Amino acid sequence: MAQWWQSNYVIKIYVALIFIITTFNQSSLYYLLELGLGWVRFIYHSVSHILVN
Repeated sequence: MAQWWQSNYVIKIYVALIFIITTFNQSSLYYLLELGLGWVRFIYHSVSHILVN
């Protein structure tokens, strides 16, 4: 349950960031998506690595 809440929390922050930034600058969307995907991948690997160990 805690794991689901954490991932849901990250998704909410990410969506909020997309909404805020794209409201000001539409061309930032693709940059933000690439940046966010890399960030989410990094967090996912870090968390899964900690859980495995």
